[in-house]
Parts: sequence; C-alpha cells; structure tokens
Amino acid sequence: MKTVLVVEDEFGLAEALSAMLSDEGYRVIVAGNGQQVLDQIGEISPDLILLDFMMPVLNGAAALKALRKNPRYAALPIVLMSGVARGGRAQRLRRVLGVLAQALRRLAAPRVDRGLIGGVEKP
Repeated sequence: MKTVLVVEDEFGLAEALSAMLSDEGYRVIVAGNGQQVLDQIGEISPDLILLDFMMPVLNGAAALKALRKNPRYAALPIVLMSGVARGGRAQRLRRVLGVLAQALRRLAAPRVDRGLIGGVEKP
C-alpha cells in the first residue's frame, strides 16, 4: 500500500483529502506544518507528499528546500499546493482536488513516466 503524506494546516481540507485518498486505497498520514514533516519523515517513508505552501511554523517552500537537501528525499515526489486565490474556500478546495486528481493519475502511471510523480505506482 502506497503512503501519501498530506501536509495542510487547514483541518477541513486535510480531512477531505485524507478521506478521498483513503477511499482510493492509499495509506494517509496528515501533518499540520512543514516542521512536523521534517521531524517525522524518517518514520513515515511516504511515496508522495501533498505539501501546502502557506503554513505556520515552517512553510511549504522551506520544507521542500530542506527535503531536497537530503539525498534520501531528493527524488521524492512532492506536489506543492497553494490556497492563495480569489473565490474563498470552495474555490480552493476545487483547485486542490484538481491537483489531487493529477497526482493520483501520476501515482497510477507506469514506471516509464519519470515526471514529477511518475516513478510511483498505485497499490
């Protein structure tokens, strides 16, 4: 079973993503900020990270930079998401769901696709 780490400080959105991914057969771990990711990634060993850009404590850009410096996680598929936009919460959820759909298609793609997420196969 593939593991997806959802890093999102907005509880409702994290729960929605977690439920959708779990329903598709993925093991889901949720973290509330980038520092939690750095503190726990060795124990989690995710196959994919969905990483919010704007979070308290340590934002997504800083967490991504720290992860990429570590050779163990340099090639780990990470989708950096941002909720900064017009339209409020509903529009943000629709955009995130679109990103999620793309990420899941890539997770299911054969290993020949070496794009952002292509090296990870669906369980």
